[in-house]
Amino acid sequence: MYFSLAMPDVGVEGTVYTANVISEPEWFHILSGRTSAGEDEIVVTEIVAGDLGIGIGSIVTVRGELGSRACRVAGIYQCANDMGANIGMRREGYLKIGHDEERLWCSHLLLLDPSRKGEILEALENYGGDVHVHENSWPGPQMIETVWGAGYWFRIG
Repeated sequence: MYFSLAMPDVGVEGTVYTANVISEPEWFHILSGRTSAGEDEIVVTEIVAGDLGIGIGSIVTVRGELGSRACRVAGIYQCANDMGANIGMRREGYLKIGHDEERLWCSHLLLLDPSRKGEILEALENYGGDVHVHENSWPGPQMIETVWGAGYWFRIG
């Protein structure tokens, strides 16, 4: 199985966030509510919900390079991109407000049998192109603990 992903900037209620735009929204890590079922629905992180004072069921204006549209918040999801300050939306919804450029999209392959990862990676590398392999994880909490443990911390804003 594979899905397409892009990470353009969008405006939500006048604040610019990175949008995780995905062709298969069932891959969003939903904490509460549900994933976006239609092109006029989005999911937001807890950080965005808190920043904007919104929640599940809220209607917000999402703006891209080509225009804007009202979207309903379908769920709260977890994502570490931009330190958790981002939204998620379906590809179909993004294409109503933003450009569709090939360079914007990357494809993600999901392995049904992870034991074949090496074999599949070798075949993809022989095929050519820009191929990266990673687990569906982010060492963010460990990185934060390491930085805080070392006495470094930053306050932005």
